Amino acid sequence: MNSPLNSAHLQERKAEALLNSFKFADAISCHQKAAEYIMEAMNMTKVAQALISLQLQYEDHIRQEKVIKDKWKHYNLHQEQLKQQHENKLREIDKRVLVSAITSKDTTPAQDCETCKDEGMTTSTCSLVISAENFSVSSLSSSTELFQTKESGDPQSNLNTQVRELQIQVLSLTQALEDANRENTKLKQTILHIKNVTKEKFDFDFDEENSGQVCMVEQEACHKGEDSSSQTAVGNCGHCTDHEKDHSVHGDDTSPTSDLPLPPLEMPHFSFGDNR
Repeated sequence: MNSPLNSAHLQERKAEALLNSFKFADAISCHQKAAEYIMEAMNMTKVAQALISLQLQYEDHIRQEKVIKDKWKHYNLHQEQLKQQHENKLREIDKRVLVSAITSKDTTPAQDCETCKDEGMTTSTCSLVISAENFSVSSLSSSTELFQTKESGDPQSNLNTQVRELQIQVLSLTQALEDANRENTKLKQTILHIKNVTKEKFDFDFDEENSGQVCMVEQEACHKGEDSSSQTAVGNCGHCTDHEKDHSVHGDDTSPTSDLPLPPLEMPHFSFGDNR
């Protein structure tokens, strides 16, 4: 069951993960939702200590919103400073290229003869070509730097996404662990309740020593029951064998005359000496 307090804790963890990913707006919204859940929990309870704890948590979420806003401002200022530094570097490179082109034009020999005019023209054209190449190289270097920064940003974004996914997995696992711990505490409470009820009604305490004695008594009773059952079984088997012997001697006579009582046998009153 998702209580308002558990939902508030979950929103707080999400806000921390989003803050590590520089998603300040989403982190602020998570803290706002957490504060709303804390207010719901405060309306659901009337315990003084619980209300004090919830009030402190609510104030902490409000404070975290202000802290994240300040961090957001500092982050934007830092990004603007980095951008300004990069633009200044590009301007300095362009100025150096222009100065090198002007100095190359000023250093052309002014006292050359007519035969060297062609060479001067060739040198000036070469300098112009070199300056043009410098311009192209500077532009290419700036573009390559920007491309490298973009490429370097791609693995960073991949790492950020991986970290975000791992943080979400950690959040889900911690939520499952909290649910398991909560279920464990419920089971412990039910066991304690059962022990208290048995102690009050039957005056019997489920301690470890009593449980050991109960187990010993049960084992002895089981052994005695097994011995008595084995003796009765042997007696029954003896009766069965005698009965079977009688049946084997007399035969299985199921006629009604077999049930009639027979007269006792009488001993003869004569002796063999008288006949002689």
